[in-house]
Amino acid sequence: MNSKAFAFRVLSLENFNHADRVAKMLPPAFQDVAYLHDVVEDTKYDLNDLRNQIALNVNEIQAIDLLTRQKDQTYFEYIAKIKDSKNELAIRVKLADIRDHLNLKETLKPSLEKRYRKAFKILTKNKLKGKEDYE
Repeated sequence: MNSKAFAFRVLSLENFNHADRVAKMLPPAFQDVAYLHDVVEDTKYDLNDLRNQIALNVNEIQAIDLLTRQKDQTYFEYIAKIKDSKNELAIRVKLADIRDHLNLKETLKPSLEKRYRKAFKILTKNKLKGKEDYE
C-alpha cells in the first residue's frame, strides 16, 4: 500500500485533507512523509505498523518519528527536537505543515498563529513572510 492510500484509510477526512495539502506543497521525495506525518500521533498505528505496511526507507521512518510529538513534550521542545536533528526531510515537512495551518485563516486562532510563526522562525531562523521564504 502506498502512503497516500494508507493515510486516507486511517486518518479522519479533515486530517487526510491536511496531509494531502502538505504533500502537494513538497517535491515527490518528501510526499510519503507528508502523508504520514500525523499518523502515529493521531491514530492507533505506530512506526512498526508503517514499516510493515508501507515501503519506507530508514530516513523516512526517522523523519516520521521526529514529526511525532510525544505526550510529555511541550510544543517547543518538539520543534527544537526537529530542528536539532538536522533531518531535512522532517524539517521541510514540518515547515509545510506549519504553512498549511497558517493558510487556514478563517479558523486559525491568534494564539495558534503566534505559535506557528514562532515555530517557523525557530526552524528557519527567518520571520515568515511570503512563499519564497518557505520554499
